[in-house]
Amino acid sequence: MSATVSICIYHVQYKNSKKIVRCKKNDISDSIAAQFNISDAIMLSQWDNEFEDWVDVDDVNELPNKAKLLVKGQDDMFSSFSEPHSTNNPLASSPQSSNQDSTIPPLVRSEWFYWLYTRLRILSNPNFLE
Repeated sequence: MSATVSICIYHVQYKNSKKIVRCKKNDISDSIAAQFNISDAIMLSQWDNEFEDWVDVDDVNELPNKAKLLVKGQDDMFSSFSEPHSTNNPLASSPQSSNQDSTIPPLVRSEWFYWLYTRLRILSNPNFLE
């Protein structure tokens, strides 16, 4: 009695390209690398409907059929601290920070200023003491 190997279908996105990849679960990394012409190491994230966010895949054998996957290349795996940070507070990563040392990330340079800004916002609220 031979075990049947099923082919799974995945919706895969790598950078700005999206493809449908058909392969065996244990061949998914190689299949994705071949279809997107990726020579470096890759990491997969799966879309989680419950949390509405991308979640890193620890075991490809646990991926469901027809999963939506995001491929992260080696460049995407490690983010640089020197890149601008996206926050709702324009002061948190202000390029006009008094410390212009390029070895310190922008968020760290202005962290004390953000702390002070949030405290002043709280204290300036007229309903704070009520």
